[in-house]
Amino acid sequence: MKSSRNKGFGKLEVIISLMIIGVLAFLSIPIYNSWVAEDREASPPPKPKPSTPAPADPSAEPDSNESEPPTKVLPKK
Repeated sequence: MKSSRNKGFGKLEVIISLMIIGVLAFLSIPIYNSWVAEDREASPPPKPKPSTPAPADPSAEPDSNESEPPTKVLPKK
């Protein structure tokens, strides 16, 4: 005759394990938030990305289509 031994965790063990995990998470979230807030205060603000400088005089820029006059679009009647 084989003995029927249950392998695995009992309900009470699982409930207690989940309660311990929940309490640890409940206590660790405020600590993590305070670390993040302290890090934001300590770090300098990010530097803006450099952009390409605008030309001083737009008319001084060479036009690739200088030989033709600009075309005008007429409104439809």
